[in-house]
Amino acid sequence: MNESSNPSAIRSKQEITEAMLRLMEKESYNDITVKQIVLEAGVVRKTFYRNFDSKEDLLDAIINSVMDDYIKELFFTSYKSVPDVLVKFCVTHKRVIKLLDKNNLMYMVVNKINEYILRRHKEIELSGMVPDTFFEGLDVKYIIMFNVGAIWNVVCAWVHGDMKDDPKEIVKTLIIYCARIGQYAEKTMKNKG
Repeated sequence: MNESSNPSAIRSKQEITEAMLRLMEKESYNDITVKQIVLEAGVVRKTFYRNFDSKEDLLDAIINSVMDDYIKELFFTSYKSVPDVLVKFCVTHKRVIKLLDKNNLMYMVVNKINEYILRRHKEIELSGMVPDTFFEGLDVKYIIMFNVGAIWNVVCAWVHGDMKDDPKEIVKTLIIYCARIGQYAEKTMKNKG
């Protein structure tokens, strides 16, 4: 994506982005062409390529935009829990999240989160979000992948179910399950030792 602070360029990007989302509501992302996007946006092809390198670059920019909101909320508001942030994120960006789900593109969101958290895991540790010894002696990249994968699979299932299930009940189920895993792991470690 090509960055510009020019108000006209910003407006063009918004029009192109909105055109892509409207098209994704009607048909599969794979079937959408740049020609359709520019026609829907009411811009010329040159304007599209001045702002984006390709249709894939446009989708990446859309995902980056919503992920920026998620990351800011997750890491820069200390009063929220991860489930609260996820629910707020999904509700705020329901349209984009549902379109990504409809087009089997949620894996792109997971990839973005993995990349971001792997880059910033030391900062996360130092932020106090986790106890000092939480990752001690463990390969952090696998822990991050495990957590992100688990959490986003739950989000994907919720979104795929049209977000009808009560998020508080989902969180309650996960908390109880995690506590049971902890108890089971502790019991297993005692039996081995």
